Amino acid sequence: MNRNLPTIINGTAGDDILEGTPGIDKIVGFAGNDVLLGNEGHDFLFGDGGDDTLYGGEGHDFLLGGIGEDSLYGDDGSDNLDGGEGNDRLYGGAGSDILVGGDGNDLLYGGIGVDYFDGGEGNDIVYFRGENFAITADLSQNRATYINDAGVEVVETLINIERLVGTAFDDTLIGDVGNNVLYGENGNDTLLGGGGNDRLIGGTGVDFFDGGAGIDTVYFRGENSAVTADLSQSSATYINDAGVEIVETLINIENLVGTAFDDQLIGDAGHNVLYGEDGDDTLLGGEGNDRLIGGTGADYLDGGEGIDTVYFRGESFAITADLSQGNASYLNGAGVEIVKTLINIENLVGTAFDDTLIGDAGNNVLYGENGNDILLGGEGNDRLLGGTGVDFFDGGAGIDTVYFQENFAVTADLSQGNATYINDAGVEVLETLINIENLVGTAFDDQLIGDAANNDLHGSDGNDILIGGEGKDRLFGGTGVDFFDGGAGIDIVYFQENSAVTADLSQGSATYINDAGVEVVETLINIESLVGTAFNDTLIGDENNNWLRGDAGIDFFDGGGGSDTADFINKEFAITGDLNTETVTYTDANGNTIVETIRNIENLQGTRLDDLLRGNAQKNSLRGRDGNDTLFGGAGDDLLEGGIGADIFGFSSPNQGIDTITDFNSTQGDLIQISANDFGGGLTLGTLDIDQFTIGSAATQASDRFIYNDTTGALFFDPDGTGTLAQVQLAQLSGGVALSNNDIFVV
Repeated sequence: MNRNLPTIINGTAGDDILEGTPGIDKIVGFAGNDVLLGNEGHDFLFGDGGDDTLYGGEGHDFLLGGIGEDSLYGDDGSDNLDGGEGNDRLYGGAGSDILVGGDGNDLLYGGIGVDYFDGGEGNDIVYFRGENFAITADLSQNRATYINDAGVEVVETLINIERLVGTAFDDTLIGDVGNNVLYGENGNDTLLGGGGNDRLIGGTGVDFFDGGAGIDTVYFRGENSAVTADLSQSSATYINDAGVEIVETLINIENLVGTAFDDQLIGDAGHNVLYGEDGDDTLLGGEGNDRLIGGTGADYLDGGEGIDTVYFRGESFAITADLSQGNASYLNGAGVEIVKTLINIENLVGTAFDDTLIGDAGNNVLYGENGNDILLGGEGNDRLLGGTGVDFFDGGAGIDTVYFQENFAVTADLSQGNATYINDAGVEVLETLINIENLVGTAFDDQLIGDAANNDLHGSDGNDILIGGEGKDRLFGGTGVDFFDGGAGIDIVYFQENSAVTADLSQGSATYINDAGVEVVETLINIESLVGTAFNDTLIGDENNNWLRGDAGIDFFDGGGGSDTADFINKEFAITGDLNTETVTYTDANGNTIVETIRNIENLQGTRLDDLLRGNAQKNSLRGRDGNDTLFGGAGDDLLEGGIGADIFGFSSPNQGIDTITDFNSTQGDLIQISANDFGGGLTLGTLDIDQFTIGSAATQASDRFIYNDTTGALFFDPDGTGTLAQVQLAQLSGGVALSNNDIFVV
């Protein structure tokens, strides 16, 4: 017999136990959850399908797990272990081993020897627990080193590794740019997260934590006593088993997780997550928008400044939390009432049970999660999220919104004060809606109905029916084939599609091409105003007074009949809007001149930048908003509003009507600009001569050209002062507004 030829042992489709010979074996488990034992010799073990356990035994063995969640033990010898697909455990044992995790989230234990680790795909861990020396492992350098008994540096290779677990000695564990988990275990460890959102677990000892870039979390679960950790002071302290105070360092850490004892966790100026776990913990958020999770126990939760949220997800019982009273309570397993303190908390997230969450006078978010919850917003503009279950919503005072998170289509009617849906068991669930103004639907085909107030109805995904009812309603369809009926009042439809929309109020429809390339037609009834998408939209009005806003994209506007408004508030570039030429032009980020059409538009509203708006011969309304805007009303009695900034109100002729300036403010730098050629009257360029301006109701000397009645706000032009020609009213300012010659500039 040739002793160099392997003995071949094949399993079955079932769960096999296959044991090799003292020689060279090739053992294949095939399907089933198999146990393969190589024994002595240089063996090849292949688990194939199933969750297999492979033992190489003595010799230099090759172990391949195959598909499934396998456990591979190299034992003695320099072995080659490959987990294959699945979440595998690889134990190298003695010898210099090669451990390859393959697909899945794998656990790699090298053991004694100079080992090579390749986690493959997935989220993989290397454990150094078997080492008898402190280790320095650096994922950014793909290596780990330690000094052995002979004083020689041993270098191991780390490829595709995301997590590290150290030894009982003083380790240095260093992450890379990914999201790493570094667990020092015992010893005085140094844990450096590097880039990414890292989790650092020191274990016992005096540890040094530096999260590096990203959102990093320190876990104190390994401590045997309560911890006081203060991110604002970059330190954590606890009393060890010998009664000695231990001080640990916290650098670039954003989040903290405490122990099973009575911890004190303190945040800093950033956005922190503080999780007390068990024990009666004190959590102080400090500045920033913090998330506080007390865990079990009678916890003290103070969010500090910012918008802070308390999560009760760790509780095993229904909770009653009242922000207006500053407390939360529940009955524990022994029937004892546990009371938590809530200070400077704005938002609450409940448990999987039947919670009661109550807001205060501020703007709160109350999220019931699972269970039949009662959510009471109190004052303020609150957001109420019931989760699954039969929930009761009362927004209280303010403008309150209910978000439906059911896995079924919802019919919610604010005029009836209820919402219904069919649950998994085919049973109709009825929820209560009191003092609710706004609704946000599910991913299914919802029907959302408003009441007599001003409502916001968001359909989200699905083919939704949105009915505004009375009031000035805003309807957001989301994706899908939606039906919009604004009802009475001035109602707006906001299009949220992923492609350009053509919406025509005169036809009562809107069309767009969906992701599948199919034309979708939506219905528009009793809609007065439209807001387009980020694409090149066409927005067409009807015979009513329409308000049209295109947002991003190169849009086409046609107001139709009525007095219509085109609004450009969300344009990224300053615009020149001219109602005479029916165009809006601007220069984009690439230096290109963009022209949009504004047909049958009477009113313009600008951006937050420095706009130039020109009216036509009709009665126009021009609104500059933020920025240093220039407004020319042109002929007709126009309404001009500059908004914030140093604005110019231009007049080309004294005979173009009386323009009303609603917000002239000389201290803000506003000016009235006059054309010298068209006005005449001997005006000189620059700031108006003081002799050509007077306060009163009529000229008092021949040189007077501009007469301002500071009681009524009327501004007149008189071409010859006290001569024979009559004065003409040019503009109407608010009564009592100060005006002088310095506020009039001649060009």
